[in-house]
Formats: sequence, C-alpha cells, structure tokens
Amino acid sequence: MKARHHFQAAAIIVTAMLSPALLAQEVIYTPSATSPGEGIAMTRHSFSYESYGSGPNGTNFSFDQYTFETAIGYGITNDLSFMMHLPVVLRDFDGPGAPSNSQGIDDMRTMLKYRFFQQDVGNIDTVRMALLAGVEIPSYDDVLSSDSFDPFIGWALTAIEGRHGVGAHAMYKLNTGTDKTDLGYGGSQADAISFDGSYLYRVDPVQYTIDTTNSKYLLVEINNRYEVNGDYETLLSPGFLIEAQNWAAEVAVRLPIVQQVDNRAELDWALTFGLRLTY
Repeated sequence: MKARHHFQAAAIIVTAMLSPALLAQEVIYTPSATSPGEGIAMTRHSFSYESYGSGPNGTNFSFDQYTFETAIGYGITNDLSFMMHLPVVLRDFDGPGAPSNSQGIDDMRTMLKYRFFQQDVGNIDTVRMALLAGVEIPSYDDVLSSDSFDPFIGWALTAIEGRHGVGAHAMYKLNTGTDKTDLGYGGSQADAISFDGSYLYRVDPVQYTIDTTNSKYLLVEINNRYEVNGDYETLLSPGFLIEAQNWAAEVAVRLPIVQQVDNRAELDWALTFGLRLTY
C-alpha cells in the first residue's frame, strides 16, 4: 500500500512537470489556444519547402520556395501572450517567362493571444479558447513584401482528452495594399480567410509514469484557405510531433485535396520541419 502511494505521488509530480509541454500540443499550421505562461519565453524555428506547379492565371512557369522562419513568443500574463514571426524566403523559378530568382525578408507578423476560456478537468484534459489579433508589418522587400500594414483577427480552440487532442481555428486578414499581387496565399490585395482543424493521437506513452520524458503524437490537419477574389484551396497535412518539457520537434507534409486558384500560384506539395524551445 505504501509503495502504491509513493508511485501515485511520483506520477502526479511527473505529470505536473510535463503538463506545460503536453498541454501545448501545438500543430504546425493550425494556431492553438495555448501559449507560454507568465514570464516564459519560447522560440520556434522552422524550415519549409514548397513546390508550385504554375504561376497565377496558369502562367507557364514553376518554382520552389524555401522559407526559414523564426518565431519568438513571451507570456505577458498566464492568459495573454505576444508572438512575432520573421520569415526569410528564397524562390527558385523555372520555365519560359519566369521571374528572376529572388530571396529576402518577407513581411513580419506580430500577434497578441488572449485566452478567455479555460476548463481543466484533469491533470492533462482541458478545453481552452483564445482570441488572436495582430498585424503584418511590411519588410518593403522589392519582391516579397506587400508594402502594406495588414491587420488580422482570429479565434482558436484546443481540447485534450486522454490520448486525443483536437483543435480549430478561424482567421480574417484585411489586406490594405492596392498595387501588388503576390504568388502565395494572403499576399495579394484580396482579403484572406482561413479555417483550420486538427487532430492528434498520442502514440507514446500510453500512460504517464515516473520514467516519462516526452510524448509522441501522430497528427493530421485540414487547412482551408480562401481569398475574397474567389481563390480557395483545402490542404491535408499529416505529420508527427514529439513534445518534452522544454522542447518540441515536428514534421508535416502538405497536400492539396481541393484547389481552385487563378490569382496566385498552385501549390503541388510542401514539407515543414520545426523545433520549439521554451526558456
């Protein structure tokens, strides 16, 4: 009986130590309702490769895009956090009439996240909702930047029960630029709307023990991208996630399953690797 009590106490301690990471369960493309706690900083470093089969309006060129992004987040309070993203982009074009290869800094995104609802029903199980608001700040890069300040607002849901986690997200971005059309989603003068959903399944551990140091998840996302000019696409994004107390590693593939775009380039497929660190 005494040994059992010791084991239960140890399991509770381990769960408490791991819960900040485990409750995060942040997928790659769907923003979550979780954020760093008060006074905690985090960084997220990611590399994405995207293959585009044609340019806007069916123009006869293809290109590969490589994006290196660093995101920095900080918990202002337990319910309010700040995040900024700095992407560096390289584009490699191929085909008759294709633009020149380009590289530079894309527009930076800054955001506040406010968690307005939280209901914890266990050491891990929880339901959380948050409001997200921010602005894309132009880098004024000759090729990549929209040269405009574009505000956005959104909502996120994260729910965890046992080995299962689900997420949902919606966002509207007001594009204020009038003289530039970008090749990717959300970069033209048309307002952009996104709807996302995600599901995670914890494959290991089945149950937490004193020896647990990290958790491994299979995940899948459905990402819907719509612009008010009529362009839309639905992307399927399966992936894999490892989360520990102070770090997380992730990988995911993006595949279009519905695509009707005329004013931007058509995505063939994409691959993303990411690493998150908590300080």
